[in-house]
Amino acid sequence: MVRRDFPLPRGTFPDFTASAAEHQDCKEFSTKLLAHTVHEFERFAYEENGVVSNRRWKQKTTKNDIGLYRERDGGSMGMVLADNLHRFIEKQELFSPTAATLIPPTLLLVGTRQGYVENAMSTLVTLTQDELALVVRFLHGEVADCGVLHTMEGPSPTKPFHFLGYKFFVTESVSDARIIKRRHSVYLEYTGLTRSRTGEVLGYHIMQSVALPQFPDLSTRNSVCAMTSMRFVYRQKAEGLVEIFMLGCIDVAGWLIKPMAQMVVEDVTFGMTRVLDCSETKRLTQMACEFQRRKHDIRRGRRPARQESFGDGSSCSVCQTERKSMFRSTKVAPCLICGHSACPRCRANKQIFVSSSDGLLGKLVKVPVCSRCTMTANISYYEQQLRTQQKSSSGEEMAFQPMQLSDRIDPEGSLSFSDSTEWACVMAVPTSCMRGNAS
Repeated sequence: MVRRDFPLPRGTFPDFTASAAEHQDCKEFSTKLLAHTVHEFERFAYEENGVVSNRRWKQKTTKNDIGLYRERDGGSMGMVLADNLHRFIEKQELFSPTAATLIPPTLLLVGTRQGYVENAMSTLVTLTQDELALVVRFLHGEVADCGVLHTMEGPSPTKPFHFLGYKFFVTESVSDARIIKRRHSVYLEYTGLTRSRTGEVLGYHIMQSVALPQFPDLSTRNSVCAMTSMRFVYRQKAEGLVEIFMLGCIDVAGWLIKPMAQMVVEDVTFGMTRVLDCSETKRLTQMACEFQRRKHDIRRGRRPARQESFGDGSSCSVCQTERKSMFRSTKVAPCLICGHSACPRCRANKQIFVSSSDGLLGKLVKVPVCSRCTMTANISYYEQQLRTQQKSSSGEEMAFQPMQLSDRIDPEGSLSFSDSTEWACVMAVPTSCMRGNAS
């Protein structure tokens, strides 16, 4: 039997738990990376009025109102930062990749995307395999593997976007992996909210390559370790508009020719900016799974049927357009997220994530979604929290708990979106209490 290179067999994974000293070092190390990134953002936003300095940066490419630049004085910024982190590098083998990720010329990415900072941050908090697989698949396309190795610090009611821990992912090869190897990254991730010197709330997301000695050597699986340092800051520039600022360096290693290596770096970097688009997919997935689970519980008598009518399917639940007969027919179809009927004008095909049978990866599929559910999925995280709390206090059953996909349900209760599909939706909403509004 031919061995599959990926996904990696989880049964053979070692323990990645950090010691108390390692945990503290990771916290301080990440805090220094954050402080440097915020300082550079403040310089760009407040002192340079949001204009990229041509003396410091050379433009490489632009895409969808986002520009990618390369440091002219190659390595000067990273060398200063590496010096500040010198004691960590000497103290812990864990941080040995730091120099390789900071000394090369730094990349700068700046631009704007539609959305809200809190939605981006809520999407980036991935505590489970399902959540991480969804986000990695959406941002980077085909992936061979990914996983949450160890969580040192997770979200809390007062800090819902906080995370510190180890993760990894493996990108799929664009060709035969024996010719063009896959790339994998083992990294320390740090997310949350902070404030600028003017008091503005900033979201941050840091991914820094680390050397976990217990992580398996993947060279025999046709994968090369890529060195990564990506430090993102998100600012709400206007209502529904987020400014994205990133400093970083990606060394894809191996024998890739320069143009191909640059293409890989650009794909990874720009892919990360799609986190605000991913927010919609993550919420719709959660809403769909909760709806399917609710129906499943009702059928099994685990909860009483809600006093809710889905209609007879003859009219659109959004605009009330009735299905015409004969030659002027209106194709009314049920929304997969809420079950209500919607006409073509009031529905669209949207992506949701369904997990694979082994629960490690998955794929994005398009399903019909009504305009009401689409609007609900795109409102601010804080507004959704308020609505949920109001429903809870009034005794009304909550439709779903925002941005929390955790906890796999038992195999007997696994859900599918249709009798014919081979993909089961195994993301379910936990019964844990709601998270708060601040980080």
